[in-house]
Amino acid sequence: MKTKDFCIISIILCLCLISCRSGPQGKKVSQADTFKERASDNQTVQRLIQDYAGMKEDDTVSWAWIDSAFRLDDYGAVSLQPVLNFSKIEYPHAQKQIEISLTDALAARKKTAERGKSLVVTAAITGMQVKPGFIKRFSPSYEDRPSIELEIIIAEAESKRIVAKICHMARADDLPQALDKVLQDVTAFLNKKM
Repeated sequence: MKTKDFCIISIILCLCLISCRSGPQGKKVSQADTFKERASDNQTVQRLIQDYAGMKEDDTVSWAWIDSAFRLDDYGAVSLQPVLNFSKIEYPHAQKQIEISLTDALAARKKTAERGKSLVVTAAITGMQVKPGFIKRFSPSYEDRPSIELEIIIAEAESKRIVAKICHMARADDLPQALDKVLQDVTAFLNKKM
């Protein structure tokens, strides 16, 4: 084997090794910030909000709809369901942080349980994107920045009537920063617009 052929084969093998390692990877700062990709049967996106009718772009969150007669202060107890994760990335820390943030934001506004009807809040992560590997970055359909998308439905507990729907997505340099951005914006929306 000639030296030139050996060099070409070596380069090809190195490129193969690089491409095998180019899957979702991130700087793992702490155990809480670890995430991994789940196996997926299909590419369909699972959504919490089934009907986007009436939802409009908002200056704080991506999309929102609030029933015209709804005022959070008119309701009593607010219960938060466990946060769902419909994305293909497992990131339990994100679900825990969303629960804490929503509980705190709603508790700040919540009145006594005797004050009217109660509400149920359901939230789901509908999409997460980690930083792509080296080879995937060259794909024209691949987004280079990590992102997280969150959907929230607020409904009356007894009648199950939906009174508010929120959808928000944020991008950042890493997934924990994107999560922080989503939570800041959703908290601001709950405080200012409800």
